[in-house]
Amino acid sequence: MTTALWRDARTIMWRESRFLLRNPVPIVLGFVNPVIWLMLFGAIFYNLARFPGFPAPNYVTFLVPGILAMNAVARGLISAFNLVWHRYYGFLDKVLVTPVSRSAIFIGQVTVTVLFGLAESLLIIGVGYLMGLQVAGGVWGIPIVMVLYVSLQLTFISISMMMIRMVPEQFIGMLQLLILPPVFLSSALFPLAFAPWLIRKVAGFNPLTYAVEAMRVVFIEGLEWEKIVTSWAVVIAVSGVMLTLSHRLFLKGVSRH
Repeated sequence: MTTALWRDARTIMWRESRFLLRNPVPIVLGFVNPVIWLMLFGAIFYNLARFPGFPAPNYVTFLVPGILAMNAVARGLISAFNLVWHRYYGFLDKVLVTPVSRSAIFIGQVTVTVLFGLAESLLIIGVGYLMGLQVAGGVWGIPIVMVLYVSLQLTFISISMMMIRMVPEQFIGMLQLLILPPVFLSSALFPLAFAPWLIRKVAGFNPLTYAVEAMRVVFIEGLEWEKIVTSWAVVIAVSGVMLTLSHRLFLKGVSRH
């Protein structure tokens, strides 16, 4: 990345941060919602850990990676909404007529989303720890979980950026369609061994499953590098392909015409 491109990206990050600080409700909800999910699912499925063969010492330890994955999906998919809204109503035109490159807009938006997502993920882990989360990987396992989280989040940020040409109503409709299926067609909330055959097969093609399972290795088994790296390789490969495709579509679709 050139110095000029990074400078332009920082400008976009500053602009997006200012906009969010003036409209703090999405930020507040972004921090509150995953905590509610954690507490709600943790209470409802608490006794699931008593089933024979359950792969974690308690359900909270099993659940936290799933909630992290849910947050990566939700935060990632909603990331382009401000750009969609600004493009539709013409506010983005003020940026497009400046020397700021469209790639900088893409990079700046992705970076802001990742930073907010990391803050939310640390909160989830902190609340999970208060609820009984066990981390076999110790303090060094947390950065590894963060890397896995970001790698997964980039896939869904990419999907969001691909929808740049939608009108806001279409974008919201797609969010409602896309947020829940990746979560329930994975091992985020329950062991795949307990799931129907078809769900297990579909989950095998879902990057959420690989990210969640790698996080669980860190929390439950410790730093088992072979298992972690194998799953992470799948997640980062999908993210890389999606980011490349998303960047190309974003450059073509960011203007109003």
